[in-house]
Amino acid sequence: MTAYDINDTEQRRERRLNISSVILPFLGSREDEHCPFQYLLNDLSMHGGRICIPHWLVMREHLVPGDRLDVHVPFQFGGKTYSNCTVAWTMWDEEIQGQVCGIDFKERQTPLYPVFISFEEQEVSVDLTRFPSEEGLVVKVLRDSLALKRGISIYLRKLGPYLSRKARMPKSDYEFLRSFLIEDEMFHVRRNIECLSGLYDAVRYNGHSTGHSVPDCLTPEDYLDVFKPEIPEDVFLMAFGEAVSSYLHAIKVSEKKLYTSYNALQMLYIRTLHEQQFR
Repeated sequence: MTAYDINDTEQRRERRLNISSVILPFLGSREDEHCPFQYLLNDLSMHGGRICIPHWLVMREHLVPGDRLDVHVPFQFGGKTYSNCTVAWTMWDEEIQGQVCGIDFKERQTPLYPVFISFEEQEVSVDLTRFPSEEGLVVKVLRDSLALKRGISIYLRKLGPYLSRKARMPKSDYEFLRSFLIEDEMFHVRRNIECLSGLYDAVRYNGHSTGHSVPDCLTPEDYLDVFKPEIPEDVFLMAFGEAVSSYLHAIKVSEKKLYTSYNALQMLYIRTLHEQQFR
């Protein structure tokens, strides 16, 4: 008996869906701190699920009961969609060397993209009513992501002149921090914009003109780094104080939307891989 089986009946009595085809990690975040982490989905029930955070994931968080999360994946039950949840219980699993968490879905949300994990269909589902193909949906996700990254770049460009007026510190200290923090982050943002722009062009032109499937144009190794958070919030707050809080909040809101975009790409990639296996 593994740790998954311990008190499982008491912890969740509903019929569970084993998401065997969902084999890639998603990005989640804490609602209050915007801290992102990677997780794997184990199963679903009508009002909750079970995720795990094994040791080999790059971005990890230690969760505790009561933590409010956004898993940034739309889960659909009976036509209702959820992504915000609360951690109900946690345990350590020796087999995977990681944390296993039970989550309860509470609030309904409107999904950003028409790709979701369906309890009834037991798979990743896509509604292509507004798109000619899944490749067209990928183009939309990448275009939105590129706009969000460019928005973050604009916030950072405005942050320098704003702090030069508002930051209460010697000019020499400000110039050092501006060079060390703001300009360094601007470099990373510009690099990620270039990467996203290249991916967008590859899918938009190659995907449609040659009929390539999603995995032919896009793989998870291509896009994980560009969706990671750009700004170390705690470092910026420590360096500049509350003067920077409004800009950081706006950037973090954009980054959380990017986690949803990343997970949409993951689901489309998983779906296409699954379809290829049964051709």
